[in-house]
Amino acid sequence: MNRIRFAPVLLAGFVGLLVAPRAEALAARSLYYCQRTVVRETSKYLNDTTVALDICLTRLTRLQILSSAPVDDALAMCLKSFRKLENSDPNKTPKGRMSGNILKKCDPSSSSVDHTLADVLGPGSAEAQPLQVARLGSWCRNFGGDGSIDSVQEWIDCLAASHYCTAASYTAARYPRVLEWFSAMRLLLEALPIVPSDALGALDAATAAMDVAATEGVVDPRCGRNDFPATGQLSSLVDGDDGMLRQGAPLDYRDEGNGTIVDLNTGLVWEKKVSLDGVANSTLEQDGDNQVTWLDALQHVSVLNANNFAGHNDWRLPNVRELRSIVDYERLNPAVSDPFHLADSCTAACGDPLDVGCSCTAAGDYWSSTSVSSTSTNSTPSAWYVSFANGSWAQEDKATQLYVRAVRTGW
Repeated sequence: MNRIRFAPVLLAGFVGLLVAPRAEALAARSLYYCQRTVVRETSKYLNDTTVALDICLTRLTRLQILSSAPVDDALAMCLKSFRKLENSDPNKTPKGRMSGNILKKCDPSSSSVDHTLADVLGPGSAEAQPLQVARLGSWCRNFGGDGSIDSVQEWIDCLAASHYCTAASYTAARYPRVLEWFSAMRLLLEALPIVPSDALGALDAATAAMDVAATEGVVDPRCGRNDFPATGQLSSLVDGDDGMLRQGAPLDYRDEGNGTIVDLNTGLVWEKKVSLDGVANSTLEQDGDNQVTWLDALQHVSVLNANNFAGHNDWRLPNVRELRSIVDYERLNPAVSDPFHLADSCTAACGDPLDVGCSCTAAGDYWSSTSVSSTSTNSTPSAWYVSFANGSWAQEDKATQLYVRAVRTGW
């Protein structure tokens, strides 16, 4: 009887064809279970956190409103609730349980999953549909992140902080007197023979999340988020002026290394300008010397989108409020913060938008997308511009040539 024999090389190649698709399928399935675990565990975390706060506050509501009894009678109940949220053993807290379960299903370094870290974060992934968690870096900064997600644990920290914000906001809306009651409860905890630091920490965290403004008796459940940027002015000339008050989120930007600059307060992503040497260059869209009419400014945006600039095709001309948001009123000529203008780099040699050490802003007028109202007495088609010489704004004939900087909504 004749037997069929496969050549070793052919057999190895055949096995390889089988193994590769199987490995890809395992990785995709593993990534799916990671995502499903995140959804399940964050839902449980949100529920457990909300319930823990509710148990304490329901008791306080009954004592204060129905019975006119002192807050003291709820001490034991609230102490138990706070210890559920923060404990010397993290594994006994909602966050600890959530973190542990997500790590098991998502983090290749702490479990036997079949996907890679790149499959979770996104860049360099072999998967056709990675989770692209790294894209949440700027958004997670609103909840205490550093603006960049480089690990599964950083993602988990963002998930916990954002869901805790939701729980705190929900609680604040249901219990208008929450700050008053928590203030009284804190005094009771501090007066105990042995101060329960874990419970006290949980109470302080809940209070801070619901009282961003730190104004007595005013609940402001924004959980630290303040997208409205400050002016950047730090010098004070008289008591009560902007330089003394410094309201709003401090100006904060990051060069992404791809020809763009992200505003870490608003999430807006701005086109970077380079090569500010006094010579316009129409072949380089990012040349800082280029000036165009308003219609040509729209054409500039179209070119960026056609070229998929920085990997995106949703570039647009900023409206006048967006454009004013990046003015730094502490500076002049140009009135912008680093990294929009690195003075020492603005020479003819500064021509690469991808160079993080190269960025320029002309001390001139930049077009916005905001047209002047048709009800204006000015019959000439005009649009608003912002001057980056000093931060002022006005209107100009659309046929005039001004500078242009495109923007897109990052998150």
